[in-house]
Amino acid sequence: MASVPSNLLDAALVFNAHGPASGLKYFRQVYDLLDGEIWRFFTEERADLCARCNFSSKVSAYLDSLPLDFDWVAEKAKIDAFGASFIPYGLTEYPPALSAIENGPIGIYVTGEIPAEQDTVAIVGSRKCTFYGEKLANEFAHGLASSGYTIVSGLAVGVDMAAHAGAIRAGGKTIAVLPGGLDFVYPPENRALYDEIRRIGVLMTECCFGHEVDRSSFSIRNRLITASACATIVIETATSGGSMISARYAIRQGKKLMAVPGPVGCGMSDGCHLLIRGGATLVTCVGEVLEILRGEKSQQAELRLPKEDNVSIPDALDVEEAAIWQVLHRQGAQSIDAIASLANLEPFACARVVQVMIIRGFLQKNTAGEVSLRGQDI
Repeated sequence: MASVPSNLLDAALVFNAHGPASGLKYFRQVYDLLDGEIWRFFTEERADLCARCNFSSKVSAYLDSLPLDFDWVAEKAKIDAFGASFIPYGLTEYPPALSAIENGPIGIYVTGEIPAEQDTVAIVGSRKCTFYGEKLANEFAHGLASSGYTIVSGLAVGVDMAAHAGAIRAGGKTIAVLPGGLDFVYPPENRALYDEIRRIGVLMTECCFGHEVDRSSFSIRNRLITASACATIVIETATSGGSMISARYAIRQGKKLMAVPGPVGCGMSDGCHLLIRGGATLVTCVGEVLEILRGEKSQQAELRLPKEDNVSIPDALDVEEAAIWQVLHRQGAQSIDAIASLANLEPFACARVVQVMIIRGFLQKNTAGEVSLRGQDI
């Protein structure tokens, strides 16, 4: 590196470059043990520092894994050139809602000003939404933005895109939480929407510049979407996939959770119906949402996300693998295209993950090309 970090912001950039999955868990311990002077880690003898602070073996291992060759000086130049800011944990500008969640971000890259949590509503849903879902997402976002609320979503195609567009159409504000760096537009077909939000709204991510999207990016990103808002509205989702992960985050974070019902038998509404059965508030129009946000309508005190058949998903599975496992547990043998649709995954990516799961012994394929859980009748 060009020089040694000598303040919180510079030091946090290096810690943050470890990757978004590292989060605040260990960073906060180091921060507290050093009385907030996190940069001392770079300026003092590490063995002496660890001994004096009595770092645990896990914290020491975490410190050993830091990317000490990360060029934070170049990163700051990229931030300035982009017209963005990096806000680390420890600064007064760091959103309190993010430090309150399980393993929140070490810092966030943002363009624009982040509104207060109580003035922000998250709208999430399927990338493969129907016209019904797209229309409702746009209308809900438009109505809430017209009432002064900021809309936060994930810039994905489908419901996310419709929600951002509805807020913009109302002349309101919207936040796009990105799964990669500020300079990485994903999906690329939403470039025009990304540019418009950068111009009039807020782009937010915990990933450093140049960080591209990988398999874990979306689940990690979703916890920031729900944490940034006082309430989350789910519009069209299957019973597995990213929106259900967002719902779980909202429940764990103690946020209001609402779901819009859809036609019975429509797979894209099954997840919403499951959420409603689990205690999420059923909403059908903007007026009902506003009643809940303003405290005019009570909400069930305890929310839970039902686990069908009390199924226990193997711990060894990641997010996409777990989604596929759930689909096959409920539906039995399915084609790759059917699995992709039900799990809300792209067919090519789904085929790749299925192949890995077959190799690992979780799945099996019959002579017709259908896939099922290992040991499940096909």
